Amino acid sequence: MDVGGRLRRLPVAAVTLFLAALFVLWSAGPAHAQDDNDDDDFVNGEIVVKLTPGTDATQFGAEYGADRADTLLGSANIHLLRVTDGEDTEDKAERMDNDAQRRVLYAEPNFITDAPEGNPRYRARSEGVPAPSSDPAPYSGQYAVEALDLPCAQGINKGANTTVAVLDTGAQLDHPVLSGSLVPGYDFVGDDASPADEPNGQDDDGDAEVDEMTGHGTHVAGIVHLAAPDAKIMPLRVLDSDGRGNVFVIAEAVQYAVRNGADVINMSLGSSQESELIGDVTEALTEDDDDDDDGDALEGVPPEGVVVAASAGNDDVETPQYPAADEGVISVTSVNQQEKKSEWANYGPAAPDSWVDIAAPGEDVYSAFPTSRYASWDGTSMAAPFVAGQAALARSLEPNMPVEASPGEPSVENTIKSTARPLDATNPDHAGKLGAGHADAGASVRKLRPGAGCAPQNQNAAPSITDTLPAPGSSTRDRTPTISVTVQDDATELTSSDIVVSVDGRRVTGFSYDGGRLNYTSKRLSRATHTVELTATNAQGARGTETWSFRIVRR
Repeated sequence: MDVGGRLRRLPVAAVTLFLAALFVLWSAGPAHAQDDNDDDDFVNGEIVVKLTPGTDATQFGAEYGADRADTLLGSANIHLLRVTDGEDTEDKAERMDNDAQRRVLYAEPNFITDAPEGNPRYRARSEGVPAPSSDPAPYSGQYAVEALDLPCAQGINKGANTTVAVLDTGAQLDHPVLSGSLVPGYDFVGDDASPADEPNGQDDDGDAEVDEMTGHGTHVAGIVHLAAPDAKIMPLRVLDSDGRGNVFVIAEAVQYAVRNGADVINMSLGSSQESELIGDVTEALTEDDDDDDDGDALEGVPPEGVVVAASAGNDDVETPQYPAADEGVISVTSVNQQEKKSEWANYGPAAPDSWVDIAAPGEDVYSAFPTSRYASWDGTSMAAPFVAGQAALARSLEPNMPVEASPGEPSVENTIKSTARPLDATNPDHAGKLGAGHADAGASVRKLRPGAGCAPQNQNAAPSITDTLPAPGSSTRDRTPTISVTVQDDATELTSSDIVVSVDGRRVTGFSYDGGRLNYTSKRLSRATHTVELTATNAQGARGTETWSFRIVRR
């Protein structure tokens, strides 16, 4: 528009009013766009839209006071628009979403996502960034290796001919653990071809900490490699060195991963904000649907789909976290070495409404760390890549197996969930809320290759007897106390006939045993010290015994 020409043809008073209006818009508008994002949940001034087929994004944006900044996928008509007139971002997104001409399939602010360990509110390790070590020995000898039965699984398959895309802070590209496994990736934060996991010396998120998530992506990639050492790893930098990114960048990275042949995607990141864009993208990953009238959110998805594992979050709540809670994503929470829920790990409501699918080791996980060192870190970010690696093992054995299917039908998700170990007995306060149970890579590989010679882990180990009640050395006034104890075996499923219980040397009957928990309401006991002895014998003849005492006292 020839503003100067139009001004020359206007009366002086009109020119004065016009210039005053321009000044007001220039000075007040942009500030207004920054005012209403106190929680820092989205990128100010940026809106993601999916338009109906045939709608021109540039023309649409101009009508609403926004420029087209980027396009995710032209065939799906998904775009990033940048607010130019100073209107509040959320208000404008809502106006677009209610477009009178019905040209909008969805419009939302460009939501921010975090590495769960980067936000102090959700940080598992209170001291923040882990301390690096030059000792490589604990990497392959840590408890998670046995907990997932990786030696058994890798005796059959190590993930050859698969690629796992790691969407994170990047990776140390020449780390000794990773250098032989990496394939080309991309830096979607800096928009260049080098997805290096590097600090920038700035406090980008304004939390008074500088580069606190440097090394997060390297650590996550190292966990994938530990689980599936022959899988290739594609580092895609979608989070800055403070652990922050946004949904549009993540969607771009997912499309890159698909186009470049990723079989599995790991996202150790998330937000409590549900994004329609990411939901659209993850739905597209489960199957190839090029006939979608609204335009599939991704191009090039293979018929079997692409597996996604995501961290459930570190806030000790059952509030859904995204993308973990999205359809088609395997949501992973964290347990410790005793297979108990990590105190900070999120969980789901009881089935069938649970959004958490499975649990994996997430405490004191030792993995690669810059520069060319190692470190222990805690978080559901550490649990998710173990499951991503497990998915790579499954995909290596069955390349054409779909991501998901109806219960009981072959799929990567069903294989992982159906071979999980129960966790209810060790987590009575979260029974049914930790998904299918503890991930077991050995069991999943054995399911896909029965009789391959890989024996269940600890097949000759004695049954475990834990969580005894009344607690050893405790006192109670109840003269008919309930004796309760967890009895489990790694190799076989125990029954009540495998267990012998004695109180003060006398064998008792009539106890219940369900889901790994034994309960027995004792007969009236004297006010004295009483001793319980429990013995469990598995099918291989291995025997576990536990003896403890408690005291009944006067009121």
